[in-house]
Amino acid sequence: MERKVLAFYYTWYGVPQVSGDWYHWDEGGHFPNKVNEDGYPDFGTTNHPSYGPYIQ
Repeated sequence: MERKVLAFYYTWYGVPQVSGDWYHWDEGGHFPNKVNEDGYPDFGTTNHPSYGPYIQ
């Protein structure tokens, strides 16, 4: 059986190393430079990329 891998990428997200600031990762009063209670960066998302925040 052939398996397919699907991915969804939001192009409007940015990180300081590339874009100079956190774009959209900090929505809703979140602070990506801090770690939340689950051990993940405090992103304004419901899911966390396994390799960290993606860049533009």
